[in-house]
This record gives sequence, structure tokens and C-alpha cells, in this order.
Amino acid sequence: MPKRIGKRDSRLWNKGDVSKIVPYTSRSLRLAEQIMKTLGVKESIIDAFKNGEILVTNSLRPTMIVQEGVTDRDKEIIDELDQNGLMVYHVLFSCIMLGKKPDIQSEFEVNTFEQVVPIKSYLYVPKDIFEEAIYIEPDLIDKRRELVIKEYIEHTIFMAKQGYLSAYTLNEETNVAMFDEIFISRVQGDLIRVE
Repeated sequence: MPKRIGKRDSRLWNKGDVSKIVPYTSRSLRLAEQIMKTLGVKESIIDAFKNGEILVTNSLRPTMIVQEGVTDRDKEIIDELDQNGLMVYHVLFSCIMLGKKPDIQSEFEVNTFEQVVPIKSYLYVPKDIFEEAIYIEPDLIDKRRELVIKEYIEHTIFMAKQGYLSAYTLNEETNVAMFDEIFISRVQGDLIRVE
């Protein structure tokens, strides 16, 4: 059973005291860092984020996964997301395969795909956790702010342990973008998107 974040856990709270919650920007930074630590991401990626640098994990080549800096286009998208209240902490560059067709002439299960599409997934956390929680579930407006924030953080960490992260996903070929929950896996400290 996954460890739940409670009052004794000081990772995201000020010494475990719910009444002394840290400012929302610092809270979002801590949440992003905690997500990466929970997933077992390489320390170099976490350290880069702490120093204000966002890295891209490029897994387009099947034999090699590399970290790269963001492009100018990535910076524009990250700035736009930031202006809309979302803090990007990492970018995944991978591909998805569309049009799966089973090959019935083979004795083993073999599939062919009509199209391989490069995808960039901008992993993010909200800068204002309370507002995001209320947006997702408006009934929470009557609950105490601290409790809503705490439950949102716990849920986000729980979902990260299951491999689900919030992402702004951009199809590099068609420039179609959407907000989505993506499924990820970890390979030797690198995150990769799984379809």
C-alpha cells in the first residue's frame, strides 16, 4: 500500500503543521520535486529543475534515452502555460503509434502501425493548488482551504505512484494540443511515456 502524506510528513508542509502552509509558488515547486522523487527520476533532472532549468527527456531513439535542453518553441509553450497558472517541471519527447493493425499471417502476435507521431508532453503542476482543486471539483469550495490543498497534494502523489501525471500534450506534426493525464514509466531514472 502506498505511503500517504499525512500531518507527520513535512515534505510539502511546514514541519507537518497544517496551519502553517508554505506560499503557493513554493508549494508547487515542492510538489513538482516530490513527484519526481516519488517516481525515482535521476537526481540530475531534479537538480536542474531546482536551479530553474527544465530538461527534455528524448526517447525517440529506441536504443538511447537522452536529456536535452528546451528549444525556443518549448520556452514559448512553457511561458504560455506559466501565464495560465501552470508550472512545467519536465518535458517528455516521445512518439505514439496510430492505426494499429494485427498481422494475421504471423504465428506470433505482430502489429503494424499506419503512423508514428512525435509527441511532446509538458509535465506540470498548478501554481495555485486550491484554485485547481476547486476547478476540478466545485463542491470543495465549502471545505477548509488547507484541507483541500492537502487532499489535492495527496491525490497527485498517489496518482504519480500509479504512473499517471498531468501533462499538456502537443502533437508535433499537426500542432494539436490538449491537457491530459498521461501514463509514464521509469527506465533507469528516465521517464518515458507509455501508450
